[in-house]
Amino acid sequence: ALEDGAIHFFLDDYRFESVWRNPDKYFPRIEEVGAALTPDYSIYSKAPFATQIWQTYRQRWLGAFWQYNGLIVVPSVRWAEPNTYDFVFEGLPYGGTFALAHFGPGSREPGQIEKFIHGLQEMMKRIATSKLLIYGKLTAECGWLKLPPVVEYPTWREIDVDRGVPKNKPKDNPAVQEEGSQCQSPTPPEREQELLLQFEAPRAETSELV
Repeated sequence: ALEDGAIHFFLDDYRFESVWRNPDKYFPRIEEVGAALTPDYSIYSKAPFATQIWQTYRQRWLGAFWQYNGLIVVPSVRWAEPNTYDFVFEGLPYGGTFALAHFGPGSREPGQIEKFIHGLQEMMKRIATSKLLIYGKLTAECGWLKLPPVVEYPTWREIDVDRGVPKNKPKDNPAVQEEGSQCQSPTPPEREQELLLQFEAPRAETSELV
């Protein structure tokens, strides 16, 4: 396991369904690392409202379970339409550290970038995060936002999985830096089984899940 690392779940949902179905069985694997980001369950815009709430509930339940058992937990945040904001941001610690996945305009459908930016603005208003851990890049269209310190991590597409290093040297986002955020290029993670990659975990603050 990577020292001072954390397991993330920015993957297709089916790859980590087993973690939800049998949390006790897979807990020792996560405990070996010592920290985890809550699972990034998909909240599709066209999914039934009840399904969107269920996906958020599963994310929070697993985070609370791991935290209760002594792990450091960083909440991952995902939203869809504005009508999801009330429950996706509810219970998150004000001013904490949060994780997001953002892959840029090339991997999103038309209109998704605008939805992402609107949700990010709403997140800043509601929970005023102190640091953002980004799986991917906060691309130039987000540079004008007033953001807290940002740490960007390479996606699995950018990792040489045989050596555990980036294929290309990560580039800082100058648009974000102009807003005072601190884009960094941390030590690249190693590949875990089922592509459970590891983040460098924040040491200064932890987030209590409600």
